[in-house]
Amino acid sequence: MVQDAELGASEEVLFRQWYLSLYALCYAKLSCATDAEDAVQETFLRLWRQHLGPGELKDVGAWLRSVASNVCIDIIRRRKVRRYAPLDADSHVSNGSSEVDEKDQRDFIHSIINTLPESTREVVLLHYYTGLSYDQMATWLSVSRSTVKARLRSARQLLRDRLESRAESTNEL
Repeated sequence: MVQDAELGASEEVLFRQWYLSLYALCYAKLSCATDAEDAVQETFLRLWRQHLGPGELKDVGAWLRSVASNVCIDIIRRRKVRRYAPLDADSHVSNGSSEVDEKDQRDFIHSIINTLPESTREVVLLHYYTGLSYDQMATWLSVSRSTVKARLRSARQLLRDRLESRAESTNEL
């Protein structure tokens, strides 16, 4: 009974430690919040099904990243089979114009992020969703710190340009 409680506590620690990073990775690959959440959950299920605890893997992060990437590939393959997603009726209902404007801007920003190359999108999501430092992102992605900085700088510039372009087109109306 004590071992079960200890195992549950260590699973919760792992989940809290890695969830946001794995979510950012999966969202970067899938561009869909629901699919990203499903992929992260499946990743942790695979970890727990194998009864691997924090001390049993040399590099838990690398293992989780590898499994999450494979789960994302599986989801992408299933998408190709399932051509049409079900229509979400709630997405068309709005309560007020300020909520609509805020949602439109958030959707626009997400659409820009989704157009970024996967490696750049991954850096953006890791930085803004998880708050990882440049060094932590470099380690997580197995790239240099300068590569992380360059990708983030490129993404910020693209986002800035697109937002300015949108503001100009809105002012012209």
